[in-house]
Formats: sequence, structure tokens, C-alpha cells
Amino acid sequence: MRPEAEGTAAGDALARRDIRVLRPGVDAADPLRVRFTALSIETKAARFRLDSLNERAEYNSFLRIDDQLALESERGILEQLQSSSDPVLHALAERIENLGILDWALWTRDRQAATEIVETRPDATVLDLGGFPHSDEPLVVARFASSSSGSQRRGANMDCGSCSPRNDHPRRPRGSSRSATTSRS
Repeated sequence: MRPEAEGTAAGDALARRDIRVLRPGVDAADPLRVRFTALSIETKAARFRLDSLNERAEYNSFLRIDDQLALESERGILEQLQSSSDPVLHALAERIENLGILDWALWTRDRQAATEIVETRPDATVLDLGGFPHSDEPLVVARFASSSSGSQRRGANMDCGSCSPRNDHPRRPRGSSRSATTSRS
């Protein structure tokens, strides 16, 4: 809240509201996290840079095991792929390791996912998409938030998702933060 708003009726009313701001980073009071296993198969395949025609074998193997992987943690996924006797699954594990996807800061690991925070029904939730170390992380969050039934049910107001990581959207001042919000009706 701006300092000049403190002590005013509007400022006091705002201070009483339950507004959650989820931000990237381990030091954030409410870290912005996504559960990898909750992503759609299309989003996972896009992050793995799997093309259904150019990498037919890997893509098909991934489709066949996605339900099994949904039960694993982020690290468990890699371990399961590496322990398989299928060489195509080994190739998929190498792809995931080479891309460093499982090391991204946005995965929940032992923390609460953004959707779980939204489900507590705060008055408003802001997803701050700026500040992730990897340029694809904000795209995953935006895609996940816009496709999750929880954010759709509450009327999510999402950034367009087509902006570059440099925030060069024509309708937004340069350098402004990318964010997505959901609010309770």
C-alpha cells in the first residue's frame, strides 16, 4: 500500500482485505509455485520441447506414461524414467536433465502450489510473474493459471502470455511487472 493511503478509510479497508501476492523466489513470503504433475500433458510436452511428429517415439512414450508420472514428485519422475528398461524413456530422462527443467524455482517440491492458495479463497490473489531465473517459468505459470479450473471458476484476469521476458508488451509501460490476478466475486 502506498504510504499516503495509510490511515485513510480506503487504506484501512484495503488493509483488512485478504490479498495474497505470490512471487518467485525462496525468500518470498508467499512463493509462487506450480505442481509439475498438475500441468496438462500439452504444457509438459512443450516444456520438454517434444514435437509429436519430429520426436514421435519420445512423445508417444511420454503419452503412455504420463498417468504414472502424475503420482511422482518432480525428482521421482526423473528417477522413474532412468530406471526404466526402455531406451526411449532413458532418452526422455536425458532430455529433461539437459534442459534443467526439474531445477526450475517454480516447482512446489514440499511447498504449497498457487492453486492451493487460491482455493483458500482470499479476497484477491496476485501472481507476480517477474523475477524467475529461467525465461520459460513465467510462461508455465501463466499457462497453468489460465487453464486451471480454479482460476477460470473465479474469473482470472491473465496477462496475454505472448510477451517476451523483457516485458515489451505494447499496452504496458516498459519495465512494468508481469502479473496475473484472480479475485473472488
